[in-house]
Amino acid sequence: MTLLVGADLAWRLERNNSALSLVEAQQGVLYLRSVVPAIVGASEVLARIIDWQPSGIAIDAPLVVNNDQGMRACEQALNQVYRAKYAGCHPTNLTLYPQREISLLSEQLQRQGYHHLVTDYWQIECYPHPALIEWFQLDLRIAYKRGSVDQRKEGQRRLVKFLRQWIAKGKLIVDESVEYLFEPSRIASLRGNSLKVNEDALDAVICGLIAGCYHYQTPHHCFGSLKDGYIWVPKEPL
Repeated sequence: MTLLVGADLAWRLERNNSALSLVEAQQGVLYLRSVVPAIVGASEVLARIIDWQPSGIAIDAPLVVNNDQGMRACEQALNQVYRAKYAGCHPTNLTLYPQREISLLSEQLQRQGYHHLVTDYWQIECYPHPALIEWFQLDLRIAYKRGSVDQRKEGQRRLVKFLRQWIAKGKLIVDESVEYLFEPSRIASLRGNSLKVNEDALDAVICGLIAGCYHYQTPHHCFGSLKDGYIWVPKEPL
């Protein structure tokens, strides 16, 4: 049994909700054990991860940022592949994020023993949109983050439809406590902040699946470098 964490981190960690998922990897199958859909602050995120003691963490957030302006090289490289499918990155730099909240959390995780891109006790930076493109061979990203309320609901329902393919194939087994995330009728009823919280929770689940791909070492792209920032993208599902 190997425990993994998927983390969808708010870029303003101390102000906005993040979300975490706990995934168990066992004999080529992933078990979604828990989802924390709204957690605020680096200390709370770190405390939950330390409590779970996972073997690895896949994080949707820029972990290594050294450039003062513009985009990181890894973002530029990823955009060359995925921008045409509307799955490119926004720029990350120290001018936009001078407080380095996420980088500091990543450094705290390193002090806890979680190093970048290693095989034991690791952390990786990931990005859900390209992973979904690769897993489901999509021509365009699933638009569940932008647009009107109805458009975002439809995007989340479409996302859940794709994620349920993992369940149907027996690659993902979902605990009863988190089955609600995969119910299209519930998504249709969401409004306001609850819709955003659900989006974050689904992103955390995707990150957990990416963590599973990293654990099982599926084929992948790794854009950029450890020195200046990287993004790990699985090319295939489990």
